[in-house]
Order: sequence, then C-alpha cells, then structure tokens
Amino acid sequence: MSKIQKSNWFKLIHKFLKTAKKIEQSFIYLTESGYTAKNILIYCQSGSGPSAVLSSLAQVLIDPYYRTFEGFQSLILKEWVYFGHNFMKSLNLNNKALNLAEQTFSPMFVLFLDCVYQLLQMNRTEFEFTEEMLVYMAYHAFSCKYYELTHLNPLEYLVGTSTPKGVSTTPAEAPDLVSLFNFLEKEKYLSKMYQ
Repeated sequence: MSKIQKSNWFKLIHKFLKTAKKIEQSFIYLTESGYTAKNILIYCQSGSGPSAVLSSLAQVLIDPYYRTFEGFQSLILKEWVYFGHNFMKSLNLNNKALNLAEQTFSPMFVLFLDCVYQLLQMNRTEFEFTEEMLVYMAYHAFSCKYYELTHLNPLEYLVGTSTPKGVSTTPAEAPDLVSLFNFLEKEKYLSKMYQ
C-alpha cells in the first residue's frame, strides 16, 4: 500500500466532492415557477480550511465564471487569500521562523486544487484553464515564491506589510516574491476544449 493510499487522500477528495455536490443541489432547486436559489451556510467544526474547500468547490460547480481563468483567480483571492487562509502554517512551511510550536500539515489548498483537477478531468469542456495550471499552483503553494501564498492574513496582502517575527514577505523586503496572478500566462494555460 502506498503512502498516498495510507493517508486516505482519495477518500478525502471523494468526501469533499460529494459534499460540494450536496451544497450545489441544496443551493439551486427546481420549483413550479423555475429554478430558485437559497442561501447556504457552510460551517466545519474542524476549522476554516475545510470550509474554504467546500465553499470554493460549490462555487466552481454552481457558477461557470469560476471555471474561467479570471474567475478561478478571483475565487482563490476571495475564498483563500482575503479570507485569511494561513498557507505557511497549514503547509508546515517556516513554522520555526514564525515561532509556531505546533507542527501541522493540513494541505487544504492543495486538496482544493486536486478536487478541481478531478472535476476538470470529468468535464474538460467546462473549464477554460488546463490541469497544468492547477499543478503549477499546487507546486508553488510549497515554494513560497508568490506573494499571495505567503501571507498569514488578508491585511498583509492588501497593504503589503511583513509577517510577524521578522519573516519578510513584502515586495520591498523580498524582491524575489512576485504575484502569482501577474505571473500566470493565460495563453499558456488555456484549454483548447473549453466551450
């Protein structure tokens, strides 16, 4: 049995996709007068990471805009960066420098990207971008190269302040950090099958 099988990664993907589908079905339902939408509250006792995964997946399923190049970028900014997902902590990157005693590894963002990858494989004509873009983003979630994926809270992203404990992440202090979304070349990641 491989390490990935022992980790139950595939079961997690299945669980999150199944739950996101339930959210989609609860959100949009057919009445006698046509399709109707209602508000949905997504709450996970285990923290904001699973909530961000489910909310993001549900939006990808419900709204075709989030299956476009620009829409997917805005979804990541809205649900992950601005919501305050702690990429560095959840991926156990630089915890020593941040004085975090807790050594956790909870790759929720990578799980989200893998779930989107699975959806893309099943619905190739529904996504404007390719799986190569998802792989690129997953790889660079660990590289700490891109500004959006190094912040501990959304205020740091919006105003460009550095993280606590001397970890440099502002463009002025760390000029090698660049914006992921300014760096992604749309033409390189456009799907030829998108309709």
